[in-house]
Amino acid sequence: MPIVGRRRGTPVILLLFFEVFGAVGINNIPPITLCATVFMSAVYLRLFELPWTSPHEVCISVRQVWLRKEWWRIFYGAVEHADDMHLYYNMISFIWKGIRLEKRLGSLKFLYVIIVFTTLTGGCLVALSLIASELFDVRFVDQCAVGFSGVIFALKVVTTYYWPRTQNTFLGMHLPLSSQYLVWAELLVIQLFVPQASFLGHLAGILVGLSYVKGPLKTVMDAFSSTVFAGFLIFRSRPDITPSRSQTRENSHPVAYSQPYRQLVPPGMSEEEQINQAVRASLLDHNIHSNRSSQNQSSHDAHQENNGSPISIPSSSLYPNLESLRQRRLLRFS
Repeated sequence: MPIVGRRRGTPVILLLFFEVFGAVGINNIPPITLCATVFMSAVYLRLFELPWTSPHEVCISVRQVWLRKEWWRIFYGAVEHADDMHLYYNMISFIWKGIRLEKRLGSLKFLYVIIVFTTLTGGCLVALSLIASELFDVRFVDQCAVGFSGVIFALKVVTTYYWPRTQNTFLGMHLPLSSQYLVWAELLVIQLFVPQASFLGHLAGILVGLSYVKGPLKTVMDAFSSTVFAGFLIFRSRPDITPSRSQTRENSHPVAYSQPYRQLVPPGMSEEEQINQAVRASLLDHNIHSNRSSQNQSSHDAHQENNGSPISIPSSSLYPNLESLRQRRLLRFS
């Protein structure tokens, strides 16, 4: 998230296309990650009409967002980039993080995480700039930044949390640090090599990521998503309790259902939680069928036992008519 003021450089956007189609492989990129990359590249290349003409019109600053109430800058400024290299490094970093996180979280939840992280990162940047202007320098009020790197830093924190044993490399250099400290090292290294980068923008992304993996943000997001999507069938979690007609004829209180037990996974679950949910649903379905088989076997055994027992009472239709037999005997002897 660099500070606005640099000119656009050479068309390094071609390198990005080479990475997507050559090095990474477009088939290996999940749909939300690919769509977000294509969208931000199209915004940078001005392939369609935009509500703004230059990064200065959408950059995020205290004066524009907080004082003038231009809240839309939080979203417009996140998808805009200052130059070719800014877009290239951001998109490459986002692709590699998106490949892992989207496959783990699922496409729908990953999109939800991106939207929330974008909103919170922009808001946190404004808050940090406001605090810095009060404590250090008034010029932080007018410091304007654009780019997706703040959100990428938040995703970096989540990635190192889920994969703590990932090799700690930065720009091809191995850093002998724990993965939880790697993001802080990148924050300092980027600021040293790229002084124009927005330190507060990257710091805002780190704080948002930490609030997700260490703080209450994940719990709040999961609760909100479950509440909002509770009315839609795709997010419901309930069994199918409609008995089949054949089972209704056989039993007045059927124990099995016309279809197997189905447990649809609600939003807000990681891949491991989804697997555990599916295992529990499978075990419950197995228990239902096992109970039905046990009851059928018990009924069959009881029937066999009654047929062989000396005290079993046959049906009344098996008894002969005594009066009819008496009349036949009288006619025979007469």
